[in-house]
Amino acid sequence: MCSTENPREGFRINYTRITFKLRVQIELLLSQNFSVIEISKILKINKSSLYREITNNSDFWGYNAFSAQNKSDIRNEWKNHFKLLNQINQYQEFSSIFVSKYD
Repeated sequence: MCSTENPREGFRINYTRITFKLRVQIELLLSQNFSVIEISKILKINKSSLYREITNNSDFWGYNAFSAQNKSDIRNEWKNHFKLLNQINQYQEFSSIFVSKYD
């Protein structure tokens, strides 16, 4: 379980990272027609987090633990890449301004 400091409200927010094991349990419970609220109570996951998980990681055929894990892994793999590209673009912009001003 991870926790982060919320500066606006002054208290700690605890959250659970959704693992492959939880994704398999979510898939199983969804296939047995449990509601999202029931699943969130059973697995002790916030219902908003569960809705987000299902929405972000479902495909055309519904929620599948393997494809959900794959989508999550791909997002995690690429998130730092875009941060790096943004930093490179900012550096290039700074360099061009610097050269035009001081050259």
